Amino acid sequence: MPYIERGQSDIINVEFSNHQYPILIGKSLENYNLCEYSSSHQFLIVTHKNLHDLYSSKLRFSSPIDIEINWCFIEEGEIHKANDSLQKVLSQAIKLKYRRNSCFIAFGGGVIGDITGFAASIYQRGVELIQIPTTILSQVDSSIGGKTAINHPLGKNMIGTFYQPNAVVIDTSLLETLPKSELVSGLAEVIKYALINDAPFFDWLDANIDNLLTRDTSAINYAVNKSCKHKQAIVEVDEKEKGVRALLNLGHTFGHALEALTNYEKYLHGEAISIGMVIASEVSKRMSLITQEEHNKIVVILKKAGLPVSIDSSLGISIDSLINQLFLDKKNVKSSALKTILLKGIGKAFILEDTPIEIVKDVLGKSFS
Repeated sequence: MPYIERGQSDIINVEFSNHQYPILIGKSLENYNLCEYSSSHQFLIVTHKNLHDLYSSKLRFSSPIDIEINWCFIEEGEIHKANDSLQKVLSQAIKLKYRRNSCFIAFGGGVIGDITGFAASIYQRGVELIQIPTTILSQVDSSIGGKTAINHPLGKNMIGTFYQPNAVVIDTSLLETLPKSELVSGLAEVIKYALINDAPFFDWLDANIDNLLTRDTSAINYAVNKSCKHKQAIVEVDEKEKGVRALLNLGHTFGHALEALTNYEKYLHGEAISIGMVIASEVSKRMSLITQEEHNKIVVILKKAGLPVSIDSSLGISIDSLINQLFLDKKNVKSSALKTILLKGIGKAFILEDTPIEIVKDVLGKSFS
């Protein structure tokens, strides 16, 4: 059962051969001196204006030397995870004469985290980075593991790097002002971890979805902690997605195709991933890898979370356009074979390098509502 109450803290250490950093969960931001996680005295905080107005007073910098703190505001929404936003961050750092020993701080959701991480990785060939995720999606997924990227009109996350932060600071009380749609979207990634390799966590989520939706502190902290530990365990053994880390893409190949075809304006990321997980589950069922009962459980929990489980037919998306977009996805390294993450049961995901296209087409054709 939930075990991290507000005021308590948990530290998850992510360790690679040449770098390690803490994921700090539980305490309020005021309890963390951000200077402890950087050797810099120049900090550039990238965020949205509304987050600055709500929470800037929570950020604490205490140092025996003089420090410089500046803010860079970018627009909200996946559509702004683009080159214009990246250039804004880089231009501000250059104008302010930030040096190679500076530190960029990502203070926001997945879009902020990806853009800031990418900027940090290429500014003067790499500066320090701290992630302070403010959405459940970024707290459990995108802030951990070092993936950074911007979108391209032809595909999601096509331009980016792997670049690990100095620390990930998670204050779940920031979720109290998160719009419900964003909370629901983030739950898709939490459910994803359960589907990948944790059937007991799936059962816990099924019993506690209502508590998560009402932002019960204990339930939120438990789900975030559990998800972070799953992400840590996978990225430590496969930092740059050469193997097992691909399991984290359950539902993402299909979901990314939907996002790109709708210009990142129709579906929130988690909503698209929810539909993608249903499609992956249905493909698994058609291949006799999971039972109808297991598929039904997956659909039910996503519906209980308030997530979509089918493609809106009014969008006018064709099956051919979906298939074409699937092959543009960067995870499909073979242009003639569709690589997908499927299920052999709840909590038993696996990588299939050559998924039968005819089954995928048939499933896609019946995924509209």
